[in-house]
Amino acid sequence: MPAPVGFYSAALVCQAVPQISCGCLAKPALARLEVQPAIECA
Repeated sequence: MPAPVGFYSAALVCQAVPQISCGCLAKPALARLEVQPAIECA
């Protein structure tokens, strides 16, 4: 029997921080944070 499939709509904008869209602008900043020894994961 095939698995059920659902469809829904989702905004591509973070409601908390709408100016960063879906995160593409945050990626360079997060990548810089991840190389810091004091930061485990960004």
